[in-house]
Amino acid sequence: MKKTGFLKFAAVCALALFCSISINAQTKAPGNLLNKSDFETEIDGKPVSLYTITNGRITAQVTNLAGYIVGIYTPDRSGYYTNVVGHNDNIQQYQGFSRNPAGAALGRYANRIGNASFTIDGVKYNVTKNNGEHTLHGGSKGFDHTVWDVEEVTESSVVMSCVLEDGTDGFPGTLKTYLTFSITDDDGVSINFKATTDKPTVCNLSHHVYFNLNGFPAENVLDHVMCINANSVTEVDSGLIPTGKLIPVGGTAYDFRNPVLLANRQVSSPAGRGAFGPGAPAPAPVPDGMVRSYDQNFCLNHTKAGALEHVAYVYAPNSGRLMEVLSDQPGLQFFTGNRVAFAMESQLYPDTPNHPEFPGNATLRPGETYSHTVIYRFPGFPNAASAAPASGTKKVSILGDSYSTYQGIIPSSYATFYPNNDNDVKRVDQTWWDLFIKAKGYQLEKNDSWGGTTICGTGYGGMDSSASAFTTRVDLLGNPDIIFIFGGTNDAWANSPVGEYKYSNWTEEDCKFFRPALAFLLDSLKKRYPNAEIYSILNSELREEINESSREVCRHYNIPLVELHDIEKQNGHPSISGMKSICEQLMAVTK
Repeated sequence: MKKTGFLKFAAVCALALFCSISINAQTKAPGNLLNKSDFETEIDGKPVSLYTITNGRITAQVTNLAGYIVGIYTPDRSGYYTNVVGHNDNIQQYQGFSRNPAGAALGRYANRIGNASFTIDGVKYNVTKNNGEHTLHGGSKGFDHTVWDVEEVTESSVVMSCVLEDGTDGFPGTLKTYLTFSITDDDGVSINFKATTDKPTVCNLSHHVYFNLNGFPAENVLDHVMCINANSVTEVDSGLIPTGKLIPVGGTAYDFRNPVLLANRQVSSPAGRGAFGPGAPAPAPVPDGMVRSYDQNFCLNHTKAGALEHVAYVYAPNSGRLMEVLSDQPGLQFFTGNRVAFAMESQLYPDTPNHPEFPGNATLRPGETYSHTVIYRFPGFPNAASAAPASGTKKVSILGDSYSTYQGIIPSSYATFYPNNDNDVKRVDQTWWDLFIKAKGYQLEKNDSWGGTTICGTGYGGMDSSASAFTTRVDLLGNPDIIFIFGGTNDAWANSPVGEYKYSNWTEEDCKFFRPALAFLLDSLKKRYPNAEIYSILNSELREEINESSREVCRHYNIPLVELHDIEKQNGHPSISGMKSICEQLMAVTK
């Protein structure tokens, strides 16, 4: 799988809810920041403060107590900013929180070490038990109990350092760590660790930042859509210690290889969990295909060990926020806790010091440098390099089905048609959209097309196709000047239900019918991209019911409908001649 393919795939096929916009902030600039004065104090004889970093679009706030991330401010689909990170409002609240690792940097060994022991070079080390019989997140005096020294501050980055002395919590070696928080040019919050030691030791560093992409306070994250590029998870015992076995995710509640609405996998509350101890009620049974909560290591698919690649994404339909996760580590601990927020902790597999068969190396030796980068990226703004195209150059985005696909342009995980042995279109420059863009001197902004998809949420055989429907891909077209909607073909061929005309107050059930779904789509596109020219393209030879419905809904929204005619096809799809004809017909009607 290509480095960029997974997240693009995830962004296209995820969005399965039809919700009203939820605005949790009061400004279209990163306002409502936490006050620096509320974090200035002295702890353990060291100064503590709050640091704000930004690239002018994405803003983060961090404190040198425990390396907490206390704020990440990103816009929703309407441009309103809010803090999407679980946080406290002042340093006293963090101290009262008993220096909990939630939201903090984790080390010197993130996650669990079974039976609080490990062996290096034949020497057994016993370390602090702070999680039953096991060690969690480095023991009782790890990063989350440390005041970091601030080394350098710029507008977009903060560098901190700390030293964990030899013998701290039983770990060998003096570990010197540098932690860099930075805002990337493409709107990511980057967390980078570098560490060295003077004796062989174990090292696995991570960060436990909590997210809710609808902002805080929000009820829960059950309306979030998750996708994790992992074929297996580590099997664990009752203490969450790996057994050494890897479990394929297929057919389980841990299969996030395709986008999944969290509410469809996780029970809404820990009902019946009860208190622990003698006489405590047994937990209520969890329905098949669901879990009570997630606290699981996912074994990530990387094209190359140590490569910084897209490994997961999360989408919140309510706010329209999309978060991409890039990591160079083999594991990702997905944690949902009480469902108010979630964490995706990039790291080695748990208990790797006791499982040499696990990927990565948990042992750090003198002369070596441990390095780890994770980026939480929030697309929604054009990159700085592409924000200003050549003067007069328009950007084109396409929302389509298989007529608009092409392998290598559309990610390989999509259902594509072109190129195909039963069709003479063999190069991308033979497609209608590439011909049009080049003829006009425009540039492609985003091609969001996927074979077999319908405009409405009902597909072939009456199946629920909401997760890939056009209506659920509105937010994923970038920053276009022109939008082409090329759909309706599969709605016609799949005999999707037509329904009644409806122009407001749509429900998810409404959008399983073509007429209300098309109205919802056009209404959403006009609101989401108010400055874009929008054109709807109608394939030739469709059911008249689909044709007339398209005409009526496009008239209602004053959106031009390009009704194609005489399109030559091979194997049901436009041929080279048909592609040229589509381009010519679009050239004739566009401005």
